[in-house]
Amino acid sequence: FIWFGTDWGLNSFDGNKFNRYINNPEDVHSLSDNGINKVLGDKKRNKVWIATKRSGLNVYDGATGKINRYPVMEHVKNSTYAYGITDLCFDEQGDIWIATYGNGLKKLLVDSDSIVHYSNFGINNYIWCVTDDKKGNLYIGHVDSGLTVFSLTDNTIKQFFSQPDNPQSPPSNAI
Repeated sequence: FIWFGTDWGLNSFDGNKFNRYINNPEDVHSLSDNGINKVLGDKKRNKVWIATKRSGLNVYDGATGKINRYPVMEHVKNSTYAYGITDLCFDEQGDIWIATYGNGLKKLLVDSDSIVHYSNFGINNYIWCVTDDKKGNLYIGHVDSGLTVFSLTDNTIKQFFSQPDNPQSPPSNAI
């Protein structure tokens, strides 16, 4: 299957036909929101991770055909505590980094199904994108605060901001 998200739900395509998965308020195993920012395939676990625009993280389980939702409320076990999930990426251990719009960076420890929050470690909490370089670094693009490189090996951060007089700096602080 090819999986893709739109403003009208999650879609799969097998080369001949489409299957569409949408929010149904009466079904807890439907999408929490039709607006999809990112779809992340997980062949190892037969799952598809879904970042929604307004209602947190969902996961499609290929074995059961059901969608499960992660809670978004504060002080709830395994909550993303974030409605707007902007991006997802795997790290070398197979865990998932979650970029949020306003609630910082999260890490889903997939095997233990627990979430670690990185909301206040020196970066702006409005994040557009996150990617892992497979060398122990996360690259975090912020809405208006440049680029952060977060070393997963020693937990240090480096920040890069636009400097109009420096052609080697980012062209903008919106990354």
